[in-house]
Amino acid sequence: MAKDDPAYHFFVVTEVSREREVQKMTTEQSLQAELFSLFDEQAKEFMANEPKRIDFDPRYSIDDDDEIFAIKCFKLPGSLSTAIENPIPVEQFLPSQAPVGSTKAILCSFTPKGAAKPTIYFQRTSRSKWVDHRKLLFIEGDTFTKVRNRGLMLESSLAAIYDGDALFFRSYRTVNSFLSLADYFNQATDEDIAAVIEQNKVQVDDRETLLKMCDTQVRKMFSYIQAAKVLSDVGARTIANRAEKYGLEIKTKRIDGKDVIELPSEKKTLKLFLSFLCERLYEGPLTGKHYQTNSNRQVS
Repeated sequence: MAKDDPAYHFFVVTEVSREREVQKMTTEQSLQAELFSLFDEQAKEFMANEPKRIDFDPRYSIDDDDEIFAIKCFKLPGSLSTAIENPIPVEQFLPSQAPVGSTKAILCSFTPKGAAKPTIYFQRTSRSKWVDHRKLLFIEGDTFTKVRNRGLMLESSLAAIYDGDALFFRSYRTVNSFLSLADYFNQATDEDIAAVIEQNKVQVDDRETLLKMCDTQVRKMFSYIQAAKVLSDVGARTIANRAEKYGLEIKTKRIDGKDVIELPSEKKTLKLFLSFLCERLYEGPLTGKHYQTNSNRQVS
């Protein structure tokens, strides 16, 4: 590291049982410098030609490098903010003990000279990026050699950049795998809610009553469900069966040869079910009690 270079730190975002954790990534000193150089070069490519900044809207799709989503005043998750402010006590990431598929992102943080806030480069990772040493050969000269340890392949581009107090990215689904964006969704309109219902996987007896129950929180959850395509990717019976784990009795019925979900008609149950669809419910690993991730409030 050159004398005037900023101090930088690498972390890994992991997720086990829907709980995300930030852990310190330990590398050889020479590799750390190379990693920072790689991430910094990818950051320049990520923001090349000054792409047009678009206020985040999950209904809008960015298809090229000329545009980029921007969320101003983005609030970093508490665990990430704490780790960046004081990385020394942060738990070390141990690849040998990490559950398969638990790694979601690698990030590099540093504070540019004269800046008040850190810059963070995010690179997504996943189960498919871990390399089994038994399926990989290295070449030295003209000879194949054995790889003795697992490896991790890096992506060729960044997934997001946090700069100052703004988050920049192009794919909602990619970033949402390691940073929750639920709080930055716009409220779903009546038309958006109708579009979710008309996917033929949801049955509502009285739409007017449903719309009256749709406060700001409910509308944001409908917006998330629409963007994440939750009801498109998972069958009605599967959703109902998995909801039982959290004490939610969700009814289904057969309409035109297809199973559909009957949305709860009581507001509290509706909110819990929508939280379930937004994957905001989880089971405490020690007590088995159920919580909502936003407030850690016990629901059963």
